[in-house]
Amino acid sequence: MAQTEVPQADLPWLSALEDTVRRAREEIQRLRQENSELVARIETLEQAAEDAAAKSKDVAEASEDPSGDETWQQERAQWAEEREVIRHRVEGLASTLEGLLKSLDEDESFPPAASEEE
Repeated sequence: MAQTEVPQADLPWLSALEDTVRRAREEIQRLRQENSELVARIETLEQAAEDAAAKSKDVAEASEDPSGDETWQQERAQWAEEREVIRHRVEGLASTLEGLLKSLDEDESFPPAASEEE
């Protein structure tokens, strides 16, 4: 079978259509490539999320019973010591204030009388 030559006619609407189809094909190829990259990124992020969830679960389980953690025990001892120091100092302040109040109650000149010079 012999090939027949197709006459080349100057049809602007057909040239515009061909350009549109070519640009659409290029855009589809670009979008497919972008889609493949996004799918790979999603898979990476999902794996990272699973790993983080597993690590978070391990940390939560470890923190449920901190009594075996030496650092936690040291911090707890420091807090107890600090609490005792604060308690002792506050009791001292309260005792001092009680003494002041008692001495003021015993002092009949307190509160000072208003001066009559006004």
